[in-house]
Amino acid sequence: MLVEHQAVLQMFNERPELLRPVKDLLQKFRADHMPIESGSETDYWRKVVTHFEKHPNEDFDDLDPFYVVDFGAVIRQMAKFRKHLPTVQPHYAVKCNPSEALVAMISRLGGGFDCASGGEFTMVLDSRFAEPENIIFANPCKSRADLKKAEAMGVRYVTFDNLHELEKIASFMPSAKAVLRIKTDDGAAVCQFSRKFGAAMSETQALLDRAMELGVRVVGVSFHVGSGNNDPNAYIGSIMNARRVFDQGNALGFDMKLLDIGGGFPGTAPTLDENGKPEWLSFEEIASHIHPLLDEHFANCKIIAEPGRFFSAASHTLAVNVHSMRVVQHGNNVNEYQYYINDGLYHSFNSIVYDYAHPELNLLTPDAAGEARVHPTTIFGPTCDSLDCILKMKPFPELEIGEWLFLTNMGSYTTAGGSDFNGFATRRMEYVYSIPPSFFDDLIEDEQEQ
Repeated sequence: MLVEHQAVLQMFNERPELLRPVKDLLQKFRADHMPIESGSETDYWRKVVTHFEKHPNEDFDDLDPFYVVDFGAVIRQMAKFRKHLPTVQPHYAVKCNPSEALVAMISRLGGGFDCASGGEFTMVLDSRFAEPENIIFANPCKSRADLKKAEAMGVRYVTFDNLHELEKIASFMPSAKAVLRIKTDDGAAVCQFSRKFGAAMSETQALLDRAMELGVRVVGVSFHVGSGNNDPNAYIGSIMNARRVFDQGNALGFDMKLLDIGGGFPGTAPTLDENGKPEWLSFEEIASHIHPLLDEHFANCKIIAEPGRFFSAASHTLAVNVHSMRVVQHGNNVNEYQYYINDGLYHSFNSIVYDYAHPELNLLTPDAAGEARVHPTTIFGPTCDSLDCILKMKPFPELEIGEWLFLTNMGSYTTAGGSDFNGFATRRMEYVYSIPPSFFDDLIEDEQEQ
């Protein structure tokens, strides 16, 4: 954490103009200053969640589920990104979590945005989170309505990966600065995208030729190695392939100046497996592989990335309450303890289905006696659907009605994909910033006094 704090100090020293917009945003959302001092991450969040559990929001029932959003986590991630990939401009993938607070903080810190639809770039532009030139319309296959909207609203950077898309861009987005998305080797990724998007290297020359015939201005190349890709060669190979496509485009007369290295960067530090080895590549390790190649092969180009979970994952912690329970006796005299919490698979926990997530439930008030009473446990969400199940017949400490549980790292592909099915949704949001006391806070106080 000390290393991350030093990166934050460096970022604000190098870009002091960011301080006032960040301070104003903290005030707008009435973010409580709750610095990380010592101890484990779990202990810190236990303290934070307990604070808000004991100070109910008057707009909600005191047992309603709630999120705690930490602006400090976003600030640290931006500082880390700039430290390890200083030549790359992050364009936050809005689809990951489009919350106003998160998008606004990334905007105030100077980030751009990766938008996949007209709805997303309209939100970013209407809220003045970015100018059109700081948005990339990065969905390779788009509706003509969204292409028309991008043209009208001044969005220019747009991706494509096939001949049919080129023809649509030529017809409905004539001012486009088109970016050719290429396939990657994402076989080692948890979430693979090259089955759905990307042109094979054998297709790139024909696509560039056709773009020239249609008058579509191609300005660069993009790729995405997939989320959770543990093979550094996927990044290395993609960068080298992009260089080859740059050379093809320049040979035709295009001015190739933009490289988009996509996303998939982890938003948390790797956990260790049973042998003590990291289960995935850290952001720092990924950056160590790609930064030298970017400097060598794209020194005079604009380089952007599309991080999503990198910024959002650690920014949200979810607190849920046990509202019901029952004990079911099976034929072998094994008692199954069944609990019902007030968020579930149709809302925040949809990431279990769609994002391969394995959220970890933590007791808010751990009790030695309670933890000793471990039973086969099933935990259901609040809806009437039997599929709404968070934990199924796993050992878990005995709980009581009214007890709180909390889950960290719940900011990615959670609320973004949730619904209000059966009328259930988590709407209470509380805000904090966990940056330790430093010159950052001193400058905020100085400005408040002026």
